[in-house]
Amino acid sequence: MPWPLASHFQAILQNPRAAFRDPELRSCSVERDAQGQPRPWSGSFAVVYKGTDPTGAPRAIRVFTTESPQRRERYDRISEHLKARKPDCLVNFEYREAAIRSPNDGQWYPLVLMDWVEGPTLFDWLRGKCLEKDKGRLEKAATLWLSVVDQLLDAEVSHGDLQHSNVLVTPAGHLKLVDYDGMCVPALAGQRNLELGVPPYQHPQRGRDTLLSLKLDRFSALLICVALRALAADPSLWGKYVEAPNYDKVLFRVEDFREPDDSPLRRDLRRSPDRQVRDLSERLFVAARGHLGDVPCLRELAAEHNGRAVVPSAVGPLVESPKAADAKAAAKPLSRTVSALGTRPPGLSALKIADYEFRELLGKGALGAVYKAVRKRDSQPVAVQIVPAGAAVTAYQRSRLVRELAPVLRLRHPNIVALLESGWTENTAYLVMENCEGGNLGQLMSHRGGKLPLAEARPLMSQCLDALQHAHLRHVVHGNLKPRSILLAPSPRGPIAKIADFWRTVVSDLLGASTISNSHSPIEDYQWVARERLTAAHQCRPLSDLWSLAAIFYYALTGRFPRDFRAGNPIETILTAEHVPMRGADGAVPPAVADVIDRALQTNPNHRFRTASEMKLAWELAF
Repeated sequence: MPWPLASHFQAILQNPRAAFRDPELRSCSVERDAQGQPRPWSGSFAVVYKGTDPTGAPRAIRVFTTESPQRRERYDRISEHLKARKPDCLVNFEYREAAIRSPNDGQWYPLVLMDWVEGPTLFDWLRGKCLEKDKGRLEKAATLWLSVVDQLLDAEVSHGDLQHSNVLVTPAGHLKLVDYDGMCVPALAGQRNLELGVPPYQHPQRGRDTLLSLKLDRFSALLICVALRALAADPSLWGKYVEAPNYDKVLFRVEDFREPDDSPLRRDLRRSPDRQVRDLSERLFVAARGHLGDVPCLRELAAEHNGRAVVPSAVGPLVESPKAADAKAAAKPLSRTVSALGTRPPGLSALKIADYEFRELLGKGALGAVYKAVRKRDSQPVAVQIVPAGAAVTAYQRSRLVRELAPVLRLRHPNIVALLESGWTENTAYLVMENCEGGNLGQLMSHRGGKLPLAEARPLMSQCLDALQHAHLRHVVHGNLKPRSILLAPSPRGPIAKIADFWRTVVSDLLGASTISNSHSPIEDYQWVARERLTAAHQCRPLSDLWSLAAIFYYALTGRFPRDFRAGNPIETILTAEHVPMRGADGAVPPAVADVIDRALQTNPNHRFRTASEMKLAWELAF
């Protein structure tokens, strides 16, 4: 027998006592439209009605308009996971298997009972703020969006259908997500996805054969972030791309990703006054033409931008209480994102790093926060990494830090970010480094449209090999090379590569944290890890650095990662799979250049270059 139509459920809801099996729902009243009919909110596979119980408590009653044999199992798995790890951006729900009757056949069908969220959709809220040109609220919405994405990431939840109508703005100014039909939790990963999502919010490759994954939100999360930041920087984009053409999505169209070179929106985003919009929009377009599994994590992208990292706990709602609003009425307007982070480290007065004046936050990561500072004695600009130890630090740990960082402190090379000083203040380690303001390799790729021209990559690779040769001859191995480890210094002849963070492996080991990403880390972090890093930690040696550098420049030249992690667990892939030959990723790469990279990426260390200088010679001869 066919599944009931939406009109069948609407007819039965005229009489809740006949419609529902549960006494609680039978006594509720269903909100009606101007014609006296139950008012529906339509979705892809369901219709939502607002029911109010005798106490006045509103509930969202979600009835399904299609059949799915796996629906109950999936909601059970989701419910079980959210009992322990439910982020604030989600609402409470309960799946009920046989709860609503169809007048068509008299049979009982499932529904989901959820907390009712009062407030407009993100689309309607944005329309109002853009027409009002309220840049402050729009910017705060962008900040709150990063907080929502972080909550999902930390809870190991993928919503599966992030788009404007599934994001509601509450009267208190919080963002709430609804519609959990496409949700993935760890227990569901690898199963067939039942929800395809709404274009253009979903990656162009997403289809019926796409499997559920905790990474499915990455593309839509990035797209919404770009749209929010772009509108905060220039609210007139709403009138141009949404209001005037009467478009029903937020800025982006499918055509923008199908023909990116012809996209007027892309051209406007490239001219945005907000640098982060320019950078992230290019990363979005690069991700759209790449593999769905290779879309970078928004948290990592946001952390790349100096002064733009977000601390979710520091983010307030989109509206203020009356008292707070009155208190601020005579004061300055809503501060920018960076002011919410603060420009001084937490507890700076207690740290007593007396020789440095802290200016601004540059970013946050797994090992703490990085601040721009000035050394008082000579006014030299520096970067200071603050690394909280988390547990009581022993005298042995303090002495070990001094001993093991000594070789790093002695590294002085034009292509290495110098570590100038390190030490302990109470239970916090600090590291003072040369300040480098030219961005990093990943950001340069974004500026170039997703990959580097060979002429630009050639000197940068050579400079990195010079840096590694200098470090390796002094028995210093980096151990954690990534695109963001390669900073850039501006010069008249073009950017100069400077490898940063030679100290990171030492400090991570000292604090008991592995520099190899854990199972909850973005796939991109695994792309730079040589196999021997997993099979034998003692083999973290110069050859491993050369492997990582080759992987980075494979990515820089092709816009693709050397390994394909779509097939399964990333650790298993590292242990069993070989890299994709470079010309298989991009046939435009000259064969001689591809041969150098492919040799450096051999799984067997004995088949690689023996030293950085040997690899540099082969690299230069390839041109």
